[in-house]
Amino acid sequence: MKQDVSEMLGDAMTAQGKEAKVYRALRALMCERCGGQIAEGELFTRWPIAEQLVRIMPRCRGCVPFEFNEQEENKPHNTSPLIAELLSGPRQDQEDEAERPSQRDIECAIEERLGPALRWTRRSRK
Repeated sequence: MKQDVSEMLGDAMTAQGKEAKVYRALRALMCERCGGQIAEGELFTRWPIAEQLVRIMPRCRGCVPFEFNEQEENKPHNTSPLIAELLSGPRQDQEDEAERPSQRDIECAIEERLGPALRWTRRSRK
C-alpha cells in the first residue's frame, strides 16, 4: 500500500493576503514552482492546476511564504458531523441521541465536502 503524501493541518495567510490550506509532507515532495525539495515533515501549500479547482500542486514556503500558528495544529480539530456519525458506530441508547449530530447537520457536511466536486462533474458532462 502506498504511503500518504501529506496531511492537512489548517488555514494560513500568505504574504499576498490570500488564504491557503497548510499541509505537512509525510514524505519528500518536489515543489511545483521552483523544483526544490519539500522534506518530510515540512509545511507547504497546494495550488490548483491552471483553471481547475482541485488543489494538487505542492508549493514550498520559499515560493509561497505564509504565516501558520503551529500551536493551532495541537488544538483538537472540529470534526465534521459526517465523520463523527460514521466513526461513532451503532446507536446504544437515548442518551447518545443528544450528543449525535442531527440529520440536517450530516446532510450539510456531505454537501460541504462533496458539493463542489459534484457541481464540477455535472458542468463537465454538459
